[in-house]
This record gives sequence, C-alpha cells and structure tokens, in this order.
Amino acid sequence: MKHAILVVSRVGQPDDRAACMMGYVSDHDGAAANRRARRIADSAATHNCARDRPVVESSAAQVPPR
Repeated sequence: MKHAILVVSRVGQPDDRAACMMGYVSDHDGAAANRRARRIADSAATHNCARDRPVVESSAAQVPPR
C-alpha cells in the first residue's frame, strides 16, 4: 500500500525570503487531510522558519529528515 504525504510549505517573499517546510500531513483520510494541511498553512503569517519546527503528524511516517 502506498502512503502519500501532503507537504505544507511557507513560500519566501521578496522582502524576507523566508521559506521552509511548515508541516507534513498523512493523506490517509482524503478531504480531512486537506483540512488539516490548510490549518497548518493558515499559520504561515506567524510561522518563523528560523525558530519554528514543522508540524509532523504521527501517521506521516515517511517524512524526510528535517
């Protein structure tokens, strides 16, 4: 069985260039996974790439190293 991971990224802007992975969400439950990923993305305005760790769901077992 294949296991897919949704990756939530903060895209750098011209004025700050801060870009990073904000979270990893298992897609095992379809639309609910998209809602969880959207919640993580909604925090992009306050996410500090230098300080904050990505959110990693426990079911997202195949996450790349941080």
